[in-house]
Amino acid sequence: MGDFFDKIYWGNSISSYIFALVFVLGLFLFLKISSKIVFRKGKKTEKHLFLTQSVSKYFFPGLYLLILYGGLKFLYLPQQVSKTADKVLFLGAVFLTLRFLVFSVSFFLSRNYNGEKKKESRKIPLLPFIRVVIWSAGFLFVLDNFGFDINTLLAGLGIGGVAVALASQAVLRDLFNYFVIVTDRPFLIGDFISVGDYSGTVEKIGIKSTRIASLSGEKLVFSNTYLVESVVRNFSEMKKRRIVFSVQVKYETPLEKLREIPDIIRKAVEENKRASFDRSHFSSFGDWGLVFEAVYIVEGNDYSEYMDIQQKINSRMFELLSSAGVEFAYPTQTIHLEKK
Repeated sequence: MGDFFDKIYWGNSISSYIFALVFVLGLFLFLKISSKIVFRKGKKTEKHLFLTQSVSKYFFPGLYLLILYGGLKFLYLPQQVSKTADKVLFLGAVFLTLRFLVFSVSFFLSRNYNGEKKKESRKIPLLPFIRVVIWSAGFLFVLDNFGFDINTLLAGLGIGGVAVALASQAVLRDLFNYFVIVTDRPFLIGDFISVGDYSGTVEKIGIKSTRIASLSGEKLVFSNTYLVESVVRNFSEMKKRRIVFSVQVKYETPLEKLREIPDIIRKAVEENKRASFDRSHFSSFGDWGLVFEAVYIVEGNDYSEYMDIQQKINSRMFELLSSAGVEFAYPTQTIHLEKK
C-alpha cells in the first residue's frame, strides 16, 4: 500500500496530490460553513447589506483563490507552470479588488443619490465614467506589473488632460459640484426646493446641470456650480411649519376689547386640531391700526394643508372678532387743513 502512495506522476507522489487536495477541499468546506454561520442572522440594514455582499462576493472568492494557490504550492510544478499560477493569482486579486471598488462606489453613490427613503432607484449619470476610470487604472496597473512600458502612454494622457482641463474649466467645475451634490445631498430628486426667486420640484440631477419643474409649468435649468454656491431652501426636509400672521384693528377700539383680542385669536387657532397654538400678542402700533401678532405650528410640509388651516383660522377669527364688535383697520389717511 505504501508503494502505491509513493508512486511519482509528473514529479509528485500520489500522497502529495492527496495532501494538496485534502488541504484545498478542507479549507473550502470550512469557509462554506463559516459563511453560513456568519450571515445566518443579521439586521437588514444598509451597513449589514454592504458588509454581507462585500464578504460573500469579493472577500471569500479571494480566499478561495488563495487557498487553491496554496494547495498548488504543496506540489512540485515546472517553472513555467509556477509563473503562470503566480500571474493567475495576481490577475484574480486585481480583478476582485477592482470589482469591490466599483461595488463600493456604486453602493454609496446610489445611497446618496436616491436617498434612504426613496422607493425607486435611479441611474447615476456619473457612475459609468467612474467605472471606466477604475477599470482603466487597473488595466494600466496590470500592464505595468507584466513588464510593459506605460510611461509614454501616461505622458501623452497627461499632456492631453492638461489641454482639456484648460479648455473646459467651467464643465469640470460643474462636474465636481455634481459630485458634491450627490454625496452631500442638499436635495434629492423629487424634493421641492427654492433657489433665489425660483421654486420647483427637482426632476433630474445631471453631470453639468440640474433641472427643476417650476410651479408655473416651465422647466428651470441651473448649473451645478450655481446651486452649490447659492442658498437652497429644501421644503421637502421640513418636519414642521411655523406660521406667523398679524391682524390690525382700528385705533378707536376700546382698551377692554384690545385685551380680549389675544384670547379670541387663541380660540380661533385652537379650534383647529391640526394647528398647535404658540402665542398671540398686541405687538405694535401700525401706520393705520393696532397690530396683533400670532404664531402657530403645523406638522408636515404640505403647503396646501397649511393654506387650508390658515383659511379656516382666518374665517373663524373674522367671525369671533366681528361678534365682539372689533373692527379691522385698513389703509386710511387723515388730512388736516389749517386756515390762515
